Amino acid sequence: SLDTLWIMNLKEEYEIAHKWVKENFIVEKMNTNVSYFETVIRIVGGLLSAYELTADPMFLERVQSLVDAMDGVFKTPNGLPFPQVTVNNHDSGKFHDWSPNSFISGEAGTFQLEYKTLSRYTNDPKYANWADKAFESLISTTTGVSGLYPTTVNLNNPPNPISDKITFGGMADSLYEYMLKVSVQSNFTDTKYLNAYLKSSDAAINHLVGSTSDGGKYMFQISSTGNFLSNEMEELVCFAGAMFALGSKYIPELKNRDVHFTTGEGLTQSCYKGAISTNTGIAPDSWNFFGGTLHPSNNKYILRPETVE
Repeated sequence: SLDTLWIMNLKEEYEIAHKWVKENFIVEKMNTNVSYFETVIRIVGGLLSAYELTADPMFLERVQSLVDAMDGVFKTPNGLPFPQVTVNNHDSGKFHDWSPNSFISGEAGTFQLEYKTLSRYTNDPKYANWADKAFESLISTTTGVSGLYPTTVNLNNPPNPISDKITFGGMADSLYEYMLKVSVQSNFTDTKYLNAYLKSSDAAINHLVGSTSDGGKYMFQISSTGNFLSNEMEELVCFAGAMFALGSKYIPELKNRDVHFTTGEGLTQSCYKGAISTNTGIAPDSWNFFGGTLHPSNNKYILRPETVE
């Protein structure tokens, strides 16, 4: 929330938060086991955003210390980061108890923005090198649909699929999101991310996208061999509307630009209608597609923000 407080000019609240980070966020005193993915996207990303907006070197120093204290995640044979790590224990990387001996694709592909940014500000290439090695390893995983990846992979180098599911939903979503955003961050000069996005986005349109009776779009799930698995679409998928629209507007090499934009527009329409059609105006956690329309399949709401994109 540091960057949000700064952008909204809530300076009094910002100063309270700044003081807390300065006095309490002391990396050297930490020994907590953390989710690597959650720590990167929230704490590393949040502190880097605060540094970019304020130029306060304290934020950069804290975030670099934290990343260095989690370097044990990279002690793997294929360069993918362990899902969990104990801060300041450089040999503590481990798998989730609920997913033993497997890397979550969405987690392993969702630290590249932050680490490449950290390399740029610190002039230390090791962070970008870690990011690139993991990304290259992950996209070397082969499935029956080129450009689309399973939700979990193993320790092999290159990795092999564990899960049979291909989706833009949970456990895979932000891998595709970061392909595009790292490309944008580099002004499309980082061609490995750009080429990966071009391949994945076209594959998704051809293999994962369906149409609703009211002109919208939805994304279903397939197997690693390309066979249909499920008509369920999670709210997590709703980031993809913005992804396709962003790519259609800014990627110079993009073919079928109109198809990408209308796909993004249709997904966003479905996510919007899927929210306003409920009694509360809040989207469920997932929908099933049948009878030409989307119907809630999991009515819980756990503060999903994806449609905001």
